[in-house]
Amino acid sequence: PLRRRDPGRELASEPVVTGALQVPPDGHPVLLGPDRPTTGGYPVIGVVIDDDVDRAAQFRPGDQVRFSLR
Repeated sequence: PLRRRDPGRELASEPVVTGALQVPPDGHPVLLGPDRPTTGGYPVIGVVIDDDVDRAAQFRPGDQVRFSLR
């Protein structure tokens, strides 16, 4: 799990996109798919590009994943 710098602080809800990687209070990143909510209040640490969202959705909990910047 990822550690939040200020775990008691919540963010205002804002629009989120398919592929967004949010980090809820438990520290386990969540990939938002096409059935995502329209807004979210957890920190977004990145976005998986559209071409890779379907592939990323195949990972199972506990799988190790590496990301690269484009």
